[in-house]
Amino acid sequence: MFYITVKVSSTVEQGDVLNWNSTNNRWEVGSDISNTFGISRENAYSLDNGLNYVAKVSFAGQVLAKAGADIPDIGGKLSVSNGKVVVDTNAVHEVGFVSPIGYQENSRFENDLITVYIR
Repeated sequence: MFYITVKVSSTVEQGDVLNWNSTNNRWEVGSDISNTFGISRENAYSLDNGLNYVAKVSFAGQVLAKAGADIPDIGGKLSVSNGKVVVDTNAVHEVGFVSPIGYQENSRFENDLITVYIR
């Protein structure tokens, strides 16, 4: 379980895909996986009465992420849309994968937290 606590937008929630915003000097919900991206392990919280927000964010390894669409039982190549993960069978990038459904687990739908692996 690899994560680091970083400065984030106050709106970050568990499972959001994050990109660096150099204007605001913090990680924010985004959809760019061609550069460094992370997935928030928790909702943003403040340690200084709302001046700054932080969260634990994973940049590699296994993590729960918000699904941006219904997820096929077989899983597949990880891609991102609107700050959430999706399966993209045509993806040319190899940034990670969405896990297959586990034994006796329920189907996974949009906005569910699902297991992904970031490379």
